[in-house]
Amino acid sequence: LMKRCAATDASDSGVVERVDLYEKIRAELLAHATAEEEVFYSALEQIPETKEIALACREQHDRIERILMELDSLAPNEPAWIERFQALVNDVDGHVHYEENDLFPVAERVVGKQQAKVIDERYHARKSRHMESLFPAQ
Repeated sequence: LMKRCAATDASDSGVVERVDLYEKIRAELLAHATAEEEVFYSALEQIPETKEIALACREQHDRIERILMELDSLAPNEPAWIERFQALVNDVDGHVHYEENDLFPVAERVVGKQQAKVIDERYHARKSRHMESLFPAQ
């Protein structure tokens, strides 16, 4: 979605597509971050080996959310919008890289498979509830 959104042009149809894609991206990012913080990071913050990494991931989420707020305040046809969107892409990519290379290996080692499965199930349930709250059935 992010690649498609970044590739949209400034034409009327391109901006319409950009807005549609951005709404989906925004919802996914917010639901993911909220569920991850409530379930995954809160559990990892209780473990000395993962506490600092989980706190750093929360800070990355905060930066991503600030960029989302900036994007919300800009017109999607402005050049500044696409520049800020590219900053969002870069921050999300960096966050994913950090989690995959720094957080997940340590978390897998200290949490254990059974607890990891429970955390994963709780995360997905929480994310689904957040998505439903963002897009209630009509």
